[in-house]
Amino acid sequence: MKFILFFLFMLIGIKAFSNEKFDKISNEMDFLEIVDGHTLSRPLIKLVVQNDGSITGKAAFRAVNGNWSWDNQLFCRTLFWGERDLGLNCQLVEYNGEIIRFTADEGAGAFADFTIEKN
Repeated sequence: MKFILFFLFMLIGIKAFSNEKFDKISNEMDFLEIVDGHTLSRPLIKLVVQNDGSITGKAAFRAVNGNWSWDNQLFCRTLFWGERDLGLNCQLVEYNGEIIRFTADEGAGAFADFTIEKN
């Protein structure tokens, strides 16, 4: 069973380990050009980041909602996953033309890669 899970996670994360260069998104306008009108997607997660400062979607079959703002070149969000408050986290955002990457804790934490799908 552990081998199957390991293999699955490797398939899911294979693009994250590629040598593709990611460029930092430094301002809100550039960020909105990428995400506005799109769904951010990864396995079991689909999120919509609206230009009105709201976040909606689903993750692991639970509703996700929250708010975001841009602060000092970082995407700062508060998020609820179902009833669970995930709190405030400011994240570094990078983009390679295909994948948008959010790195938690102002760029010092774990990252999550999302593909961008047209709504």
